[in-house]
Order: sequence, then structure tokens, then C-alpha cells
Amino acid sequence: MLWAILVLAIVIGSMVIWLRIEPEAVTACETGFRLFEHADGADCIPTQVERAVAFGPPSDQLFLAVDFAPAARVSFLDEFLFSNFPEIEEPWLELTEGLPDMGGFPPNVEILFSAQPDVIISGFSVGNANKILEQVAPVVVLDSADPWKE
Repeated sequence: MLWAILVLAIVIGSMVIWLRIEPEAVTACETGFRLFEHADGADCIPTQVERAVAFGPPSDQLFLAVDFAPAARVSFLDEFLFSNFPEIEEPWLELTEGLPDMGGFPPNVEILFSAQPDVIISGFSVGNANKILEQVAPVVVLDSADPWKE
């Protein structure tokens, strides 16, 4: 009986320890990068972002707010974006005119790779797809409640 209690205690203790182990959090970045906290955690992004791509609101509005053309665009949300925010249709189309279109989601990987972004900005978390996208560049997930304009 005592052995059974001891084994049970060890199993429960091991489970508690196993469940509390979390992936190592990013706390410092290499030179030329800065830590950026976002809806999915924190990532090291370049201090000077020169090329970026965006997947959906509010990231599209971010590009417009800072007048920064993305390296490629994703057209699959245009209808949603323009029906909900008609005032940004014309400026967005002007800003992204002539850019390669990654199409729907998941994006056309060849176009994404050829865009060579420094960072990928997403308006939503897509779990495992973000892990794939992180092979190209750090993925920053902006929540509409985040103070992304800052």
C-alpha cells in the first residue's frame, strides 16, 4: 500500500513539473535586433525593418498609418477589408500597386520567399502556420486591441 502511494505521488509530482515547463522565453536579441512583444509572445525583429509583409487587419492599417509599402501583398482579405473599412480602399490599392500578390491563405510560398521580408505582420494567430512562416521571417501577431499604432 505504501509503495502504491509513493508511486502515485511520484507520478503526480512528475506531471506537475512536466506541465509547468514552458518554452524558453526570448529575453535578449542579437545586435541589430530588438525585442518586440506582441499577441503571440515576443520575438527579435530588426531595429530597421526594410521589408515586411502583412496578413490582414490591423496590419494593413499599420502599413497605411506609417506610409510603408509592404514587400508583397495578400489579396484574399481585400473584400473583407474594403467592405468594413471603405475609406482605406483607395489608399491601400495605391500603396500596394504593382506588388507581387501572395493570393490566399496559406500564402503562395514562392512569392513570400521571393519578397524576402525582415518581418511578417499578421492580424491573427494561425498556430502551426506561424511556425512555417517563421522559417521565412519573425512573425508578429497584432491583436486589434493592441496599441499597434504606437
